[in-house]
Amino acid sequence: MTRRRPFASVARPSSSSAQGYGAAHRAWRTAVLDRDPFCRWPGCAALATHADHIVPWRQGGAQFDVANGQGLCAGHHNVKTALEVASRRGGGAGRSRPREAHPGAVP
Repeated sequence: MTRRRPFASVARPSSSSAQGYGAAHRAWRTAVLDRDPFCRWPGCAALATHADHIVPWRQGGAQFDVANGQGLCAGHHNVKTALEVASRRGGGAGRSRPREAHPGAVP
């Protein structure tokens, strides 16, 4: 009998287009990562792999303004997103990732 990971059978979009990111988002991401090749998290010198919104979309942040973007490494993007989710939920535990596409701000 083969053991399966939980949710392994759930279909997940694999491409950025399937996830709702179009050409404008890809251009924004490229511009942010070209400007910020290293993680902007204080004290981190890792390569930036995630273009993150400083002011989240849901809080009125500009979706495709490079000035509202920052390059983060995967680990710090996950930390920042988890902190934002906890803040929206009043600090409670729960999902570590939001249901929507990445909102973001370095705390």
